Amino acid sequence: MVNQLRTRAAMLWDIDVDAVDWRDDHAHPAGSNAGKFEPLSLAELASKAALTGGRVPMSPPKVLAALAARKAPGPSVVSHDTRRAHAPVSYRVGIDELAG
Repeated sequence: MVNQLRTRAAMLWDIDVDAVDWRDDHAHPAGSNAGKFEPLSLAELASKAALTGGRVPMSPPKVLAALAARKAPGPSVVSHDTRRAHAPVSYRVGIDELAG
């Protein structure tokens, strides 16, 4: 998910994704040669999702793996497992738990 968020920030800033870092729960330019941009939070990236390809996909197995390896709480996202039509399940995990 972090790679997706970095990609979305790169699209908004019109720079290469390798020039975007994810730290402190925000997308940042990787260095001064990447340009001068204000950091973007998940909320800011989500508010611009329509400009960068729509919602950020996340698979329930990845969410379950993050829950199993639970770390300290932080900013989070919610995923809905709709494969179980009779009883959908929601999961909340931290962004740092979905790195990759």
